Amino acid sequence: MSMLHLAFMWNVVSVKGIWNPSCGIHGISDLLNNKFQEYGGTLKLNTGVYEIIVKNYKALGLRTVNDETFMAHWIVSNADYKKVFLTMMNPENVPQDHLKIVKNTLYMGSEFCVYLGLFFYFKFYFSRRSKKKKPS
Repeated sequence: MSMLHLAFMWNVVSVKGIWNPSCGIHGISDLLNNKFQEYGGTLKLNTGVYEIIVKNYKALGLRTVNDETFMAHWIVSNADYKKVFLTMMNPENVPQDHLKIVKNTLYMGSEFCVYLGLFFYFKFYFSRRSKKKKPS
């Protein structure tokens, strides 16, 4: 890389601030929430999840600490993967070879998994939805 490229990148990163969303960090949450609700989703804030309901190796819904049950086509968790597979799901509903891998894997940040999941979801789901006719 040339010094010219390095100087240009440094200017963009440090001066123009590509790491700061123009709508602010809370603005990203608001944008996601608005789009989620626009497509019929319901967001429950400050609601702990006790269990992810799984049947035939497919996540179908969740149960909250207040014993409310919500069924859904998609389940996205920001809990770390060990908590999800070892405490939030019935071990009988997880393939045993996968459960063994999870038990033996070292901890790492869950941010990568969540961001990757959201990127795939929005790219795949919303691109498909935008091709469908919206009801008038």
